[in-house]
Amino acid sequence: MCLRIWYLSTLFILVLAEDYYKLLGVRRDASQDEIRKAFRKLAMKYHPDKNKGDPEKAKQMFVKVGNAYEVLNDPEKRKLYDLGGEEAVKNQGAGNAQWSAGMDFGDMFSSFFGGRGGGSHHQFHFGDGHHDSSGGNFFSFSGFDDPEDMFGFGDFSKRRQKSRGHHNSYREKPKRPTNLFEDTRVMEIALENISRFYQSTQQWIIYFYTMKDKSYSKMASRLVKLAEMADEMYFVASINCKSSEEVCEEFGVDGTPRVFYFEQGGAGGRKEINLNDDVSPLHRMAVGKLPNYVDTIDDESFEKFMDRHPERIKVLYFAEGKVPDLLKAVSGEYKDQLHVALVRANGSPKLKRRLNVNAVPSLVVLDEIEGSGVKYEGELKKGRITRYLMRYRNKTMKTKSNQVRQLTKELLAHGTCNPEDKQLCLILFVHSNTDQLINTLDAVKENYVHDNINFYYYIAKEGEELLKTFPDFAMDRDKFVVYKAFRQKYAVYSGEGTAGQVKEFVDSVLSGERATHKAHREHFIIGM
Repeated sequence: MCLRIWYLSTLFILVLAEDYYKLLGVRRDASQDEIRKAFRKLAMKYHPDKNKGDPEKAKQMFVKVGNAYEVLNDPEKRKLYDLGGEEAVKNQGAGNAQWSAGMDFGDMFSSFFGGRGGGSHHQFHFGDGHHDSSGGNFFSFSGFDDPEDMFGFGDFSKRRQKSRGHHNSYREKPKRPTNLFEDTRVMEIALENISRFYQSTQQWIIYFYTMKDKSYSKMASRLVKLAEMADEMYFVASINCKSSEEVCEEFGVDGTPRVFYFEQGGAGGRKEINLNDDVSPLHRMAVGKLPNYVDTIDDESFEKFMDRHPERIKVLYFAEGKVPDLLKAVSGEYKDQLHVALVRANGSPKLKRRLNVNAVPSLVVLDEIEGSGVKYEGELKKGRITRYLMRYRNKTMKTKSNQVRQLTKELLAHGTCNPEDKQLCLILFVHSNTDQLINTLDAVKENYVHDNINFYYYIAKEGEELLKTFPDFAMDRDKFVVYKAFRQKYAVYSGEGTAGQVKEFVDSVLSGERATHKAHREHFIIGM
């Protein structure tokens, strides 16, 4: 009787619980290799970067199949599961990792594949012995592939060739194929680092292959050559359809070799192309499609350039002629983070003196408004410049400690103190250029060098449209305003303008002790 009750209760639990075998789509007598392959296919299917329409649902499914794989991939846990289901595994203290949808996807992926969304064994390889350890990148940059004919369609094998005939006993055994992309600049893509493709909107050329393809050696040589020419201005990659079968299936590639061009990475469509001996036409096609976010400036237009995106650090490339391809690529890489310009060297003698530029081409990073810049001393190649600029990508332009900027209409028009500006603005509204109050603002500024606060003075006129941003604001005297543009909140201080009192006012706003009021954004925009 007791045995029957135990059997019925166990059966009831099994009915309610998830069936791990069904989740993975395998038979109950599936081999470990079959379980592993099934999981990798499902991991590809439910990868959140691939399911941008509903990433949370995809993540939940990944959690389920991940928990199932944790159990069925372990012989001891699998034996317990087969006997008593999920509860038996838990009760015996052999519980699986029990991932939850609230956990970070990168951590879960790392548990299964050895890297945060892209296996840690796939590091950047630039062919010069240098590796990038900055974090967030898990891809082996061995090189970029180049199709032979950018418009044609080659003679692609539909299925992998099976060996025919018998080998005579006196024949040497064929040498084991080797990875011809190791220590090159071709990026080797697998399930572990497929996020790099899905998260990218840049150009990709991807070669799908197996090492048994007859053309493998020839195609690999061409791909490596293209990767050297590309210099990371576009991505050249390879996918081994033997070791990463699930990735090739996801791309709809059922035979090798095949080469595809993706104009916008995972965000756009693709075109099948050929890979010829001469890869230069393909290179010209790719660099010809690079987006150009580079401003062209000289001494006369420099101040206007500085007022556009004033919070962004400036990257100045001194040269003559047209905008070089590498600068276009850099500007695309840091489109929303850095402000890139080509400086006409012949028309910019003042800038050259100020930034100590004695030869062209030269690259200077200007991270302080009145500073002399930081000269880049490395090789002028896109990959090296990109890695050098990584240190500046999350930083903002600094101002000299003895200077507060005037808030002009042009600065306002380009986003300063607008709702898109996440920094606070402390604005001194004055009737005229009052040096004493501006010096007070300078002194206050020294207390907040590590805070996201910008300091400005604005020469205002009574009744000006911009002032209507702040209800009940009357320009009857000089006033300090803390403006939280992104929240559309503000607070006004019109007391004595000593540095200590203004600091107390700012501190009270930051701490939430001082009440703030609702601003009228439409007047701020009209006022521009």
